Amino acid sequence: AAELDLIEAKRQRLDAQGVANQPLNAAATAAAEPALTALAGSLEVPGDGLLYAPVVAAWLLQRSPLIEFQRARVSAVEGRRVRLDDGRWLTADAVVLAAGLQAASLCPDLPLVPKKGHLLITDRYPEQVRHQLVEIGYGASAHASSGASVAFNVQPRPTGQLLIGSSRQFKRPDMAVEPAVVGQLLRRALDFLPGLTHTSLIRGWTGQRAASPDGLPLIGAHPDQPGLWLAVGHEGLGVTTAPATAEAIVNGLFDEGSTFHVEPFAPVRFATTPRSLAC
Repeated sequence: AAELDLIEAKRQRLDAQGVANQPLNAAATAAAEPALTALAGSLEVPGDGLLYAPVVAAWLLQRSPLIEFQRARVSAVEGRRVRLDDGRWLTADAVVLAAGLQAASLCPDLPLVPKKGHLLITDRYPEQVRHQLVEIGYGASAHASSGASVAFNVQPRPTGQLLIGSSRQFKRPDMAVEPAVVGQLLRRALDFLPGLTHTSLIRGWTGQRAASPDGLPLIGAHPDQPGLWLAVGHEGLGVTTAPATAEAIVNGLFDEGSTFHVEPFAPVRFATTPRSLAC
């Protein structure tokens, strides 16, 4: 019940952006998701969905006749130039670096840190969950700037499996599955879905998100490399926020105003060297 205020605040934010949503009371929540433990309420977002990032990226690259792309490994970035691993240099009016955690190896001054996450997946079962389920406090947990955190997030798959998440651990560059974290994930999931005690897990794995020290992405011009633009540090929201990131980059390139405040994401906030300004 104490979290109902968070639901109301989120409802107001979604309303302000024209995103359809429907608050549900305890009875309506139970009817929508019978497998859930008794909850005081929920917020249904009918237009929300899941995307598989590699497929989306391939679709975007293939759908536009204005895009020419090639598969290669970049070994260096210097402002408007990139070097491929075969020794060739490519030059453009602008270069956008959007390489996730690997961006730090190409641009060592970027303050990117790994944020390790665990995921679990169950065996196949008859329909148990009808919606993607996310606890209302997930945002605060997901974007904490230090420590470790676990938040409830379950996604039903077309196969009948349930994907269970999620965890975040700062500065843990290894990829090992940690039983202690798996236990935390399961205990949190059981708080919401007691019926999971009757399911079997078939796999657990980890991954690394690219995070910044303050939890916000770096979007905009590199402060010390003219022609280099950054789109990094989005953690697990790179695809979700890609349209807004692209808008911010394009508006910066053409010196146009943005429809949202881009200043909090400016890479210059992490500049460590004294800067001069010629007037």
